[in-house]
Amino acid sequence: MATEDDQNPSDSTVDIERFLDELDAGGVGGPNRASHVFARFGDSALPRLVAAMQVSRGIIRLRAALMLGDTRSARAIEPLIAALRDDDPRMRAAAAVALGKIADSQAFEPLPRAISDGVAFVACNAVSALGKLDDVRVVETLDEAVTTHQAYTVRDVAALVLLGRGESGQRAVNEALTHPDAATRAAALRAIGRAGEARALTSVMAALTDPDASVRQVASWAIQALDEIRAFDASLAALSDADAGVRGAAIGCLKDIGDPRAASPIADMLTDPDADVRASAAAALDSLGDDSAIAPLEELAAHDTSVRQPFNRQVAITADFALERIRERLRRRNESSNASSDMRGADGR
Repeated sequence: MATEDDQNPSDSTVDIERFLDELDAGGVGGPNRASHVFARFGDSALPRLVAAMQVSRGIIRLRAALMLGDTRSARAIEPLIAALRDDDPRMRAAAAVALGKIADSQAFEPLPRAISDGVAFVACNAVSALGKLDDVRVVETLDEAVTTHQAYTVRDVAALVLLGRGESGQRAVNEALTHPDAATRAAALRAIGRAGEARALTSVMAALTDPDASVRQVASWAIQALDEIRAFDASLAALSDADAGVRGAAIGCLKDIGDPRAASPIADMLTDPDADVRASAAAALDSLGDDSAIAPLEELAAHDTSVRQPFNRQVAITADFALERIRERLRRRNESSNASSDMRGADGR
């Protein structure tokens, strides 16, 4: 009598596909999937998953690859490494994720090759997977990705992963802050901000005077992520930066901080020579809701130079919208105040 293991590969693949669909229908996800598969198929579960990854189509292949990672089995490593060369970038990404779950040193050589993948999300998953390996060479490889990779998203992920690699990784990111390449410095700043690495605040503050405007923009954001108090003063100073992008970023930071003291300096930016900066200032004043902004916003809406260009009414439209919202908030406050006064008067009779 034939057993399940005696079935031909196509039959076993159909079985595993059906079972994976059943798990989906039952809402079973994550690592629990692997335990269900082994409970159903026993020792044949792993070869069935490998077959499904290699033979099936669409989402089933990806599910099988990810579940191979959940097994943490050394026998899954070779087929997953082979899947890093698959024609489908989704499969290459899934294979990288699965190898990261297994975290075996056998994956060290193929994962750096996957970081060179022309599809950024594949390379990002390979970076994340590499960061899970217990190998002293990982920091050097990730550092290379931060400093040389063409995709900024890959640089960002590599820098963030480095920060989680202990002192050696943190040292690599700190060194990247002074790298000759601006994209490298920016990647390090984004990682520090996202990780909330407050110990690097002094170095981030120094980046506010970076010769590259894009780095100064990122530094402004990173400071806000680390210390809003110091970010407020730094953003006020950045309003006078020579680069319009930096001035716009500073306005955005002040808007997010929400300190009403920023209303007057931002109102001054309504006369900035750059239309995008003026529009950002109008939007920020709308968010802050300060009544003192009404007069300068009225002036901007009526006389902004970009109004003369029919294709560019962004500034005037933003100013009009801000005025409408500020006036409405003012009207409601007045109504509320009048109602409170009437109630007090009635109580006194």
